This record gives sequence, C-alpha cells and structure tokens, in this order.
Amino acid sequence: MAAENKCSARQKSAAYPAELDSGLSRCRGGRVGRKKLMIIKGRPPRLGQIFRTYVPPLFFVTICTIHRQKIRDLGTAHRAFESYIRRGRDEFGVGVGRYLIMPDHMHLFVRGGDDFELAQWVNGLKRAISVALGATKKRPLW
Repeated sequence: MAAENKCSARQKSAAYPAELDSGLSRCRGGRVGRKKLMIIKGRPPRLGQIFRTYVPPLFFVTICTIHRQKIRDLGTAHRAFESYIRRGRDEFGVGVGRYLIMPDHMHLFVRGGDDFELAQWVNGLKRAISVALGATKKRPLW
C-alpha cells in the first residue's frame, strides 16, 4: 500500500504541469514543501514557509457613545470622521471601507498596514470627533 501512495517525479510532472504548480503537491497523503525549502521528514512545515505573504486583517468596528447618548450634530461628526479617514489614508495608508454613523453609535470596516494598531487608531478617531463636537471631560462623548 505504501508503494502505491508514492508519486514519482515523472508522474507528478504529467499530472501537474509546471505552470500550474503552486509549489505544494500531495504525495503520500501529506504536503511536500516548496522545492527550494528544506523539509525535515516527520516535522510540520514552518509558518514562514506556509505564509509567504501577509495580508493585513480587515476589522469590523462598532463604536458606541457613553451610556448610548445621542450625538448632537451628526453632520459635524460625519465631517470630522471623513477628515480623519482621509488623513489616515493619505498619511498612514489606513483604509476605511463602508461605514454607518447612527445617532448613538457607528459601524465601519478598517484595514491598515503591517504596523497598524487598531486601538490607537480608534482612540484617534474618537478624539477627532469629540474635538469637533466640543465634548469635554465633564461631558464626554465616548
């Protein structure tokens, strides 16, 4: 049974043309690593070998006001939000997808680069909207 699971190089090249080969093939029921990488028998491939590229995650964010209080001026909040995301895109490569601003909360999709820190970005967004709306420590918005 072990003999029938083995793939010869000739059988592999006939079954998988070189231009379609992603570098991984299935022989003996497992995965064999890329041709240029050293694979030690009996050990799983390392993450660096598996994940050659890194796609930053896409975050779905919901931000609520403190005690779900209403935002007094949604137009001003929207302008501050757009200004903040425009600056983030131009200066830091942070992209904001679809978003929705409701009277007491907001939803948005956001993605940043390799050094993107979501908590820091959200705090900056809250600060920008708070300043535009004139929130104070005695009457906070978030």
